[in-house]
Amino acid sequence: LFKVDGLAVSCAGEFASFDLILGFIETTCGHRIIGEICSHFIACGRRSGGSIQMLSGDALICEDERFRGALELMPANIEIPLTVDQISNRLGFSSGLIERIVARNGFEPPQKYYQKIRLNRERQLLEQTRMSQAEIALACGYENQSHFGRSNKKIFGRSPKAFRDLTRVV
Repeated sequence: LFKVDGLAVSCAGEFASFDLILGFIETTCGHRIIGEICSHFIACGRRSGGSIQMLSGDALICEDERFRGALELMPANIEIPLTVDQISNRLGFSSGLIERIVARNGFEPPQKYYQKIRLNRERQLLEQTRMSQAEIALACGYENQSHFGRSNKKIFGRSPKAFRDLTRVV
């Protein structure tokens, strides 16, 4: 969403600017005031700078209808993730063609891109809801809570509980 590097600041825009400002306020005024600001604006809390800002769906960036179809299926199927073969079967063409279209449009391989979408959703639910870790694991397509915890620790460097404690608004 945003990156602060010394005097340089970069922001994804849209609602990310709100999160960036909350980060600055927290640094200068402390954690408690953030809760009051979020309450005033009816916001669930602040997202960390490392969260991913999706542009109303990456599918809007590409002109290739086949590519858009594949990218639209992924966020719509987070709870029960689809394989590349299942995506290609639903769209009526081969998984190899999906791989080529995705590569041609400058995106990561479909499964890696899909994993990013799921990880972003996990992080979002940890930061912005009071859902239990078990509920979040199921909502993001994990078979069990321990796999969810290991995945988060591997990607984010901390357990879901530690991540939630770090981003929680008091």
